[in-house]
Amino acid sequence: MKLSIVRRKKKSKSQLTEMRAKKNIPAILYGKGRENIIAEVSGDEFARVLRRIPQNHLSNTVFELS
Repeated sequence: MKLSIVRRKKKSKSQLTEMRAKKNIPAILYGKGRENIIAEVSGDEFARVLRRIPQNHLSNTVFELS
């Protein structure tokens, strides 16, 4: 499954509140030996992707991020 993300620059609480008001989802990507990436996922796009995943398969789903 492909999912688009947007990198965020700030980590402020007001930015998170504004993002959630727009129905977007805050995210942090962790990787061993890499710097964490603070990102944002479109709530509408994520909902569309979730509808295509068979029931009880979310934990086994691999997302390709762009």
